[in-house]
This record gives sequence, structure tokens and C-alpha cells, in this order.
Amino acid sequence: MGFSKFSKIKSITKKNIGSVLSRLSYWKWKINGEKPISIGDHTINISVTNYLGDYREIRFFEKNEHQEMNDMLSEIEPEDTLLDIGANIGIHSLFASLNTDQVISIEPHPVNASHLLVNKWKNNSDIDLYQCAFSDTAGYTNISGPRGGLLADGSVALSQFELPSKKGAQGGRENKIHVRTEVGDRFIETEGITIPDVVKIDVEGAETNVIDGLESTLSNSDCRVLYCEIHRDRVAYDDLVSKIKDMGFSVQVIDTRDYSKTIKATK
Repeated sequence: MGFSKFSKIKSITKKNIGSVLSRLSYWKWKINGEKPISIGDHTINISVTNYLGDYREIRFFEKNEHQEMNDMLSEIEPEDTLLDIGANIGIHSLFASLNTDQVISIEPHPVNASHLLVNKWKNNSDIDLYQCAFSDTAGYTNISGPRGGLLADGSVALSQFELPSKKGAQGGRENKIHVRTEVGDRFIETEGITIPDVVKIDVEGAETNVIDGLESTLSNSDCRVLYCEIHRDRVAYDDLVSKIKDMGFSVQVIDTRDYSKTIKATK
């Protein structure tokens, strides 16, 4: 057997072992019904169901977003209001709720939102959930995801799936779901929501739409910290950062992945 073939078999074996261990871990937490996640002294419990969707979101958070959440916890004070736009199954919102009772979660995807409600109940949290998408216009739009409509899915987006960071729609379809959109500034005023002190935006390529509809809120002096994941294959990164700076923020990059950068903007 040639060296290259041996290396390939060895690589495949490692991959298979990793897959088996991952599935054993899933079944451990699935049987338990939930998985604890800890950051320092903070611990939350996230539901693990028959579907791999929620467990996949847990694993993604632990691998990619732990540092961002730790930084966010250092910024959130007891009297603060956190606005979590693109809340997914609620991990960021739940951690934030350990530091403040004023957490507003925005999540349009019905499955993600239902998982968030279960996790809210599991953690006895006071999160206020609104099932809608923030944008620069009010009305209705289609969101879609590469894994179908029955799983919790952090890849759900309003933008195109032929772009590099979102390739692989199931069966070549985008599995569209019709959802309500709201202009953030108008929604906050209409619902009587306090101007948020801390804002997190994770909307898979719709960042410009969200920020355009939230300009008054973000420009308010009470809004002092913004965390935003910017998808560089779908957003004019420099233009969006410039717009955020014009709202009075200083900007630093706190995480970089293949097609996105996560910024922390502070006043």
C-alpha cells in the first residue's frame, strides 16, 4: 500500500471516529433532554430533541461564539436592555438574561422560535420573544435555509444561497418560509421597548437592511455597544462599518471566519 493511500485511510478513520463520538455525545444529551453550557460562573440548559438541529446549534456556539458571548457578558449590566436580533434558539439571550431581566429576542424562523420558547421555559427566563424579522421595510418576505424547515437552523437567511457561505440547499431548493418584517426603529417605538443598551445582530447577510431600519435606535446615546456578524460575501463590509462609525461607534473586529467578521462597536 502506498503512503498516500495509507494517509487517506488514516484520515478517513479519524473522521469516522470523530463522527461516532459526536453522535454518542448527541445521544447522551438527547436521552438527558438538555445540555448545559457554561461560561465562567454562568450556566444555561439548552433542549436537545429528536432532531439534530438544536444540538448542531449548540456545538456551533461552543466552537465559534463562546468568546463573543463572554465579552458580551462583561458588558451587560443589571439595568441594561439587550436587543438580540437573530436570536436563533436563544443561547445568547439566555446567557444575557442571567445578567439582566430586560432581554428582547427577535427571531423570524418558526422552528428556531419554538425552540427558544422551550429553552426560555427550561431556564425560567423573562425573555420577551417577537417572531418577526427586522429589516428596512415592513411587510412580508421569504426566509430560507439549507437544511429544510423542520430543524432549528442558524443558517436561515433572507439572502441568496448560491453565495459561498451558504451553499448546499437541500435538493437544490431553499425551503422558503413566509415571515413578517418590521422596521426596527418603528417597532421599538410602537411596542414601547426601552432603547437597548446592548444590541446583537446575527442575520446571515441581512445586516445592512437591519441597520438601516434601526439607525435612530443605534444612534441614540443610550445604545452603547453593538455586536454584529457581517457576511462579507453578501454585504459591502467597509461601507457598513463606515455607517456604524457615523452613528458614534468605535469598531473593532473580535472574530474572523471564512466569510464573515464579527465586530464589537462601542461608544
